[in-house]
Amino acid sequence: MASRPDAEFGSLDEINEQLAEWVTVRNSRPLDDFMGLSPQQMAQL
Repeated sequence: MASRPDAEFGSLDEINEQLAEWVTVRNSRPLDDFMGLSPQQMAQL
């Protein structure tokens, strides 16, 4: 979806497919670290 910001969709199904793809890509990225600390280290603070 981010690769096609000006995309036109012909149906709601096309929008849903693109959104599902974007969500999958976004969720597969690793979590951002906070100042170099892992999520586990942050939880211990």
